[in-house]
Amino acid sequence: MHKIYLILLTLFLAGSLGAQESADAFFQRVSDRYAKIEDYDAAVRIQRGERIEFGRLRYKSPNLLRLDYTAPSGQILVVSENKVELYLPRSGVVMEQVLPAQSDAEVMGLSGNGLRLLRENYFISFSNNGQPEPLESGSAERVVKLSLKWRVNAEGFRSLEISVNPETLLIRRITGITSLFENIRYDFTNITINRGMNSSIFVFTPEEGQSVVRYPNFLNLQDN
Repeated sequence: MHKIYLILLTLFLAGSLGAQESADAFFQRVSDRYAKIEDYDAAVRIQRGERIEFGRLRYKSPNLLRLDYTAPSGQILVVSENKVELYLPRSGVVMEQVLPAQSDAEVMGLSGNGLRLLRENYFISFSNNGQPEPLESGSAERVVKLSLKWRVNAEGFRSLEISVNPETLLIRRITGITSLFENIRYDFTNITINRGMNSSIFVFTPEEGQSVVRYPNFLNLQDN
C-alpha cells in the first residue's frame, strides 16, 4: 500500500518536444507543469501483478489527496496535512497514521520538491530518444516515455517508466519495479485540473461503528 501512496504523491511534484531537448530538461518541464496544479481529478487504475484496483483520485495543493476506490469497493485513502487514513470497508476499520511534524510538501513529496528528489536519486533518460510513441501496442495515443533508474538502492522503486502526453505535459502512465522486483502500473485517465476543488473533500470522518486503529507506520505494514 505504501508504494501506491508514494507514487501518487510523487505524481504531483511534477507543447511540443524540442528535437534537441534532453530528457532532464523535458522532465523539468513536466515538474514545472505539476507545480502549477492547484487541484487535480482523475480516474486511476492500479495493477500489481494479477491484482487490479480502480478508483477516483483527487488532489489539492499543497498536500491534500483522496483516493476513493471502486475496486475494492468502498475503500478510501485520505491524506491530509498531518495524517493518512485508510478505510477498509470489509472490516469496518479506519487505519490511521500520523505524519511527522515536518511533513507538508517536503515530506509528502508534493510540488516541485518531489520530482527534484527523483532527479537526485535516479538517472533519467528517454526510452525512444524523446520521440512520441504509442502508449502501448495498438494504441492511437502517443506519449513521450522517460526511463528512471535508481542511483542507489534506497528508493522504493528500482526503476520507473513515466509516460507523458507531450502536448499537455500530463502523466498518463507510471510503471515501476519495486526493490522486491514487484511490477506495479498506474494509469491516469479523464484528467481535469484547476477546477476549484473544495478542501472539505479531504476531511474523512469515521461513521458510527467504524473502529479507528492507529499505527506508527501502517503504510509499510500493508505491503507485508
